Amino acid sequence: SCYKHMFDIGNCDNIYWDDIFLASNYDHSGSEPAYYLEDGKMQPSVGLFNMRELIRRTAVYMTERGRTQLNNMIHMTNTAIAPICAFAQQNLDWEDNNGTNPFQQRYTREYIRAVSIARQFGNQPAALGLVPSVPGNEWCLRTGTGVSVTHEIQWCKMGASKSYVKVLEMMYGFGYGNDDVVKVHNYWDRDYPVAISGGESSSIFLEKGTEAQFMLCSYDDDRSFTVKLPGKFSSAVNGETGEVVALQDNTMNLPIAKHDFIFVILK
Repeated sequence: SCYKHMFDIGNCDNIYWDDIFLASNYDHSGSEPAYYLEDGKMQPSVGLFNMRELIRRTAVYMTERGRTQLNNMIHMTNTAIAPICAFAQQNLDWEDNNGTNPFQQRYTREYIRAVSIARQFGNQPAALGLVPSVPGNEWCLRTGTGVSVTHEIQWCKMGASKSYVKVLEMMYGFGYGNDDVVKVHNYWDRDYPVAISGGESSSIFLEKGTEAQFMLCSYDDDRSFTVKLPGKFSSAVNGETGEVVALQDNTMNLPIAKHDFIFVILK
């Protein structure tokens, strides 16, 4: 009834649930499945099915009302629980490990692929880029640009880096998000067409006819990465600075500072 009232008066279009994670519930009054064991210890419940039912019931209700379900969001930091996430439309991760640490040191690539990208649930991935307002925070924000963009995770809250906005403007201007126009290749794909050596990294490759865009994000110390591209390109330019990037035999050598990134426009 509360959701109905909010929708009816136009107070909201979609629902956000904060802190969706399992927690011990010691209520043994009978309304919850907690109970005492034979040795006298309490066996708490965790509310998994109650949370699943709440989000599932909301999805059904919105469908019955004819509302487009695009933005129901669950804040699920570190707890990508399939029975719950599958009935939402957006995941929100990365609330912990904040401060001024580079984003490469906050979350491993394996964690991001397993928990944050939300594809196993069919959801849109979002994340909290929590960085304090202190001198030098723009560098920390920049590291978040490389990590979030190469994993296709939407930055939410706390003022994203200027570099994040600039890179996305170039990507969307290129046609990113329109599958009929731009083919997106993720670095974890088995058939990823770009060969990269020289250090640990994440990357994304956008392809449109004879043009392409490529971002390489370093998870390493100062390194020079060797990048072998597919197809045939005649020019490469740093999308942020406009500087020409050396390209020979479809290969680029890219010096990248520790935890920095480079965004290259290819034609």
